[in-house]
Amino acid sequence: MMKIFLFIFTLVILILGASFTLLNAEPVQVNYYFGTAEVALSVVLVGTLVVGALIGVSATMGKLLCLKLQLSRLRRS
Repeated sequence: MMKIFLFIFTLVILILGASFTLLNAEPVQVNYYFGTAEVALSVVLVGTLVVGALIGVSATMGKLLCLKLQLSRLRRS
């Protein structure tokens, strides 16, 4: 039963993602330090989401590693 629910959920997410891409296909101009580029709006939004997620994960990894180190020290003592 759980596999069916997971399959349906994944299918819904893929359909929403495809419709999001089709609705936001207009090109936008992206200015960065070394030049400019025209990219689809959906690509810019997804790229921003991915970069934000990576920054969030890397920010929490430092604290997580610190806590694991503290835990191993407490288990040894």
